[in-house]
Amino acid sequence: MGFKKQVVAMVDETIDDTKKVVSYALQSVVEEAQTPVAQGGLMPVDTGFLRNSLQSAVNGAVVGDGVFAAAAILGKFEFGDVLHFKWTAGYAGYVHDGTERQTGRFFMSTALVNFPAHVVEAIRMVR
Repeated sequence: MGFKKQVVAMVDETIDDTKKVVSYALQSVVEEAQTPVAQGGLMPVDTGFLRNSLQSAVNGAVVGDGVFAAAAILGKFEFGDVLHFKWTAGYAGYVHDGTERQTGRFFMSTALVNFPAHVVEAIRMVR
C-alpha cells in the first residue's frame, strides 16, 4: 500500500473512531439523564411518561422516541449535523428547572456537566 493510501486509511479510521466516541458519549449522557431516582439518578419516575417522552432529532428530523431515543441517533449523523434531545412531556421543563414550589431535578444539566467524563470513557471503549 502506498503512502497516500495509508494516510487516507488512517484518516478514514480516525473519522470512524471519532464518530464512535461522539455516539457513545452522547448515548451515555442521555442514559445518565434518564436514570431514575430509584436507581441513583435524578429523573423522577412515577408513571414513566416523562422518561418515555424523550425524543431525538438530527437536523430537525425526529429519528427516535422513548427510552431508546439516544440509541436511534447512532450512525445517523455526520459531523456538522445538529443533534437535539428533548423531553416532550408538557411538564418536563418544570421538573427539570423547578418552580416556586418545587426544586428542579436538573437531570439533563447534571448529565451535560459530566460530558467530559463520558467522552473519556467513550475513548477508552473505542481504543
